Amino acid sequence: MESSYDKNVYENDFQNWLKIIGMLVLFYIFQGLHWWANFELGISDSVNSTLYNLVIFGTAVVVIGFMLYLGAKVNRKKLTHEFFVEKISEEHQRLAEEA
Repeated sequence: MESSYDKNVYENDFQNWLKIIGMLVLFYIFQGLHWWANFELGISDSVNSTLYNLVIFGTAVVVIGFMLYLGAKVNRKKLTHEFFVEKISEEHQRLAEEA
């Protein structure tokens, strides 16, 4: 195995499965309470509910746009890296053939 191999990433034991399932349960409990509160806000104060939902939607759009922007930058860097790795490999092959 490589030295970068991390057992915690690639292998799950019983304790890790319990952590994963526990976090899923906590996540869905939180989401259920959030949507219940959102529903109750919509029933009791529809104007503030609309504003809240528009702010949440706008925040999601901004975060997704930021992720797309950063992803494009990373992809550009990765393409440049792969180009230079290929050129270096070709140069090593050329030098090996000459030798």
